[in-house]
Amino acid sequence: MFDIMHKYIAILLLAPLICIGCDTPIAPPEVNLLEVQQSVLLEAGVKEYAPDEYLTYMAVYDNALKTFTEEDKRFRYFRDYEPVREELRSVLAQGNKLLAMTRNIKGERIKAIEEQILTLNYRISSIKKSSSMINEGRMLRKSLSRAEVLLAEAELLYQKGDYDAAEKKLSSVNTYSLDSMDKAQNILSRYMDKTQIKKWRNMVEATIS
Repeated sequence: MFDIMHKYIAILLLAPLICIGCDTPIAPPEVNLLEVQQSVLLEAGVKEYAPDEYLTYMAVYDNALKTFTEEDKRFRYFRDYEPVREELRSVLAQGNKLLAMTRNIKGERIKAIEEQILTLNYRISSIKKSSSMINEGRMLRKSLSRAEVLLAEAELLYQKGDYDAAEKKLSSVNTYSLDSMDKAQNILSRYMDKTQIKKWRNMVEATIS
């Protein structure tokens, strides 16, 4: 019994020496790729543009890292990273799809803001042109000037990438520009009103007389 115990202890002591020549399994590079992917997703704005999908991604992401950590804790010569590698690759594939979705949603938002800026610029320019010969309309010019200032601020915010603030500004620009349009139409309609035109003509004739 004593000899058997000695042999068992000797085997345990020699086992690491025997395995020195063995190949140690290398940790899958996908672990580092996941960290990079996580940074890219956050930088792309995944939490803002695809929050629900991001939570689903993070669930499988955390589970894959947990599996890797458990395998990595094993004695190095007994580690088997192949099942873990497949799981990590699956998470990477899901992350790539999520990144594409995020960029697409963000691109659509940027396009919508750009179109809104162009539309408001055209509207303001048209109102200024159509009302340039009107001597009256102090409130019209005040409202129109306010719209121009806000639009300039919105464009600056857009260029900085602050899309939330830019959209809020554009909403105010839209309000002021519509108000300016109403005021301009009210003033211009008086020039088209037959009763008003007749009244002006009578005033002119009376003045001449």
